Amino acid sequence: MTSTLATPEPSVASVRLVEVRVVRRIIKSWLQKRAWRMACYRRPSLSASFGLRSLRLGDEIAWHKYLADPAVIEHTSFPVLDVDAVRAMLVRHVEEYAAKTSCRWALAGSNDDLIGTCGFYSWSRASAHADLVYDLAAAYWGKGIMQRAVTAAVEWAFATAHFHRIQAYVITSNQRSIALLERCGFAREGMLRHFRIARGEPRDCYLYARISALPLRAVNLGG
Repeated sequence: MTSTLATPEPSVASVRLVEVRVVRRIIKSWLQKRAWRMACYRRPSLSASFGLRSLRLGDEIAWHKYLADPAVIEHTSFPVLDVDAVRAMLVRHVEEYAAKTSCRWALAGSNDDLIGTCGFYSWSRASAHADLVYDLAAAYWGKGIMQRAVTAAVEWAFATAHFHRIQAYVITSNQRSIALLERCGFAREGMLRHFRIARGEPRDCYLYARISALPLRAVNLGG
């Protein structure tokens, strides 16, 4: 004859304790994700007429319109894109909000239509650095709009997300972008030979960076 030990039934109290812990974890996760969305989707005021907001479906029309302008992409590594390719790029950025792998905002005018983008297309939490990216429709060049957008994005990266270093790569012929970065406090750290392939041509890039004056802290992306 063999005997087995009976497995004790869990008490009602222990089951309820597990349920409470599970609910707390779910609520904590939801709050963390909500905090991230609020930070990423926020619309800092740049002026009475312009602000930053999340990218959303439908923005690809305006984005494609100015990326089809040869003057806009001349000194960048943007390929020639059709509207479907721009939509795919936009969808990827929107998905990355939730994944917390990047945060690229729409730069919107007073009517909330997209006139540019600004934000971070990649980052390293472990090394506390993020890669800055921006583009703007030619009709809005020379008005100081992108300088205000970059300033707001960098402020968010340092003060809210706690990145310690922001860096940007700019093709050496892009004098407008070089001047913008320098006005925003970025320092040139060197040149990277043939760093970008721009529409089939290898191009040299300058590396610019700005270091936070705040004490080093762990990167905080809301969870």
